[in-house]
Amino acid sequence: MFVLVGALALGACDDDKDIYKISEPSETELQLESGDNIVITTSNLNKVVLQMSYSRDLHELYLTNDSAATTLADGVYVLQVSTDNTFTKSQNIKTFELLNGIKGANDIAYTGSELNVLAQSLGLETGKAGTLYYRVGHAYNTASVNLAKYTEPIAVSVVPIYIDMHYCIVLPNTGSLANADGEAYRLFSPAEDYVYTGFIPTAGGWYNFWLQDGVGQVWGNLGQDNSFCMVDLQSNSAWNFWTGEPAGCIYVWLNLNSRYISFSAVQSLKATTATEAVDLVFDKTTCKWSGIVSTTADNQTIRLSGTTLINDNGTGAAEADANAGTINFRQQGDSLVVSSYADDIVIAKAGQYKLTLDLSHVKLTMSLESMDGVKTYPEKVYALVGEEKTLMTTIYTDGLANGNYSIQLTTTTDNQLVSFVDEEGQTLADDVTLDEAGVYDIALDVDANKITFEKVELISDVVYIYAKTDDEYSSPLATFYSTTSGGNATGIYSGVYGGSDWFNYIMADGNGRPYGSSGWDLKNFVADNTDNYWIDNNSNRNDFFFIFNAVEATVSYDSLEMITLTGDFNEWNATSTAFTNNGDGTWTLSDVELKAESWGPYLLINPVVEGSEEADWSRRYYIKNGFLAPEGDFIVSEDGTYDIVINTSENSIVVIKK
Repeated sequence: MFVLVGALALGACDDDKDIYKISEPSETELQLESGDNIVITTSNLNKVVLQMSYSRDLHELYLTNDSAATTLADGVYVLQVSTDNTFTKSQNIKTFELLNGIKGANDIAYTGSELNVLAQSLGLETGKAGTLYYRVGHAYNTASVNLAKYTEPIAVSVVPIYIDMHYCIVLPNTGSLANADGEAYRLFSPAEDYVYTGFIPTAGGWYNFWLQDGVGQVWGNLGQDNSFCMVDLQSNSAWNFWTGEPAGCIYVWLNLNSRYISFSAVQSLKATTATEAVDLVFDKTTCKWSGIVSTTADNQTIRLSGTTLINDNGTGAAEADANAGTINFRQQGDSLVVSSYADDIVIAKAGQYKLTLDLSHVKLTMSLESMDGVKTYPEKVYALVGEEKTLMTTIYTDGLANGNYSIQLTTTTDNQLVSFVDEEGQTLADDVTLDEAGVYDIALDVDANKITFEKVELISDVVYIYAKTDDEYSSPLATFYSTTSGGNATGIYSGVYGGSDWFNYIMADGNGRPYGSSGWDLKNFVADNTDNYWIDNNSNRNDFFFIFNAVEATVSYDSLEMITLTGDFNEWNATSTAFTNNGDGTWTLSDVELKAESWGPYLLINPVVEGSEEADWSRRYYIKNGFLAPEGDFIVSEDGTYDIVINTSENSIVVIKK
């Protein structure tokens, strides 16, 4: 905006009466709503102790000359807090953009805990009265607050108390704070300056957690859509934090002063010596990185650095949104610290060592264990088919390869010869011949010179419903998709389906394998069986919600009572936007105004738990290739008015933009 305004002003330089202006706040535009002498105690930490309000009605940016004024925009509004009433000492000033949708656009409020954090971060001594000065400013944008127009400051006397703020506890959970499952890890603030850092090892993406500070105050992500990495108090209806898709070793940086948090997912970490760069291996169970390094002379050095993917409040939560970054370590006394650069770390004696970087405590450490007399195994082993090498999975014990490797290998010809070699092409075991084309799980034990393999049947991501009359089968009538795990189908298929009384049908997956019932027991889902299922509902027609589980060989089904649509458009109400059952296998929703949302909208099948008023969010459905599916695409990709038709005879869905 500043660049735009400058360009406009320069363009009018032949008329020196054209000027750029910003409205100036008056003294009354920032008002104190509570007392100005505040003593913080343990009893008011979670209560509002300071409240101010400000006016933004007159704030605008505009170009003007003698004849007219052209309004440009509102600009931005900032709050500055300082221990200096002149606001000239930058080290004693905190600046915050006023974008608080929870407390109200024109309201500034602090709990005792929040005010205590701010007071101590600005250097007020605990147990003694000190003065904080507040002022509100109007600026072009967040990058030009130095040019802002400010109100006169308001003075507030504050007596902070000492709180041990050396650490924040990480409380993992799924859903609400009530589901938090005890202390998992800690973030640390050695300087007690309310800036916390630490590592969280996550087994998978979308790790959910809260943070609890030294006074028991719980912090989370601002409870608003599109507010990823915006820190707020749980008492203000904050959501839990979540790490996004990059999984593994997550470096967390939290600043409670500015309410900012970032997650750096460490993608790789190397130990670099004078002669080699060794890839370290991460152990999620211990939050340690390990590998074997060698030095050829005493007092040689090593450096530790790696690559990261960073998600913060300037990105979304997904891996695709992350920014590439680096992480480096340097020595500080007898420990390591995360640094902007990787510094030399001296290894006193030449030799081969197991290096372990322990990130699980406030004190980050690197240890070296001599590998004299310890047998080592290659980090990378390949399955060789003809000239094609495929990297096997290395099995580790305490961060070191233990001589066991595995792979799932697909062959397209019978009697396929497979060899096993290291990076230098050295053979590690006898060759093996796979008699038939197919998919095999193969395991290699180098010490035992043992290779085991088993042909596997991959689970299909889809099953089809066929009508059956005697031994004749129709074309596929309906398609059910499976959920996935790690990119692979789980074999648990679900969707809606309906038919008339005594309708006979059978299932088959995408591999052509049939699934049938077990005699009169319609609750079994039996592979390689051609006994039919049937619908016996003692009525002309009924629709059902089915779950076919190929792993546990079970079928479950419920009468289809309700289908609803939920999302931002109806404030995530699970039941307010319901489809109409037309009684002929079609369910319709007409003239519904929808928006493309980052989290929806999506469908809920029988959303109300029986005997309860709570919604069952596990029955959440999407679109996949025109069918209802437990995973897939959102219902709409652009804003508009829509008609939606679901056909239970096909498990299909049609979305029409009007």
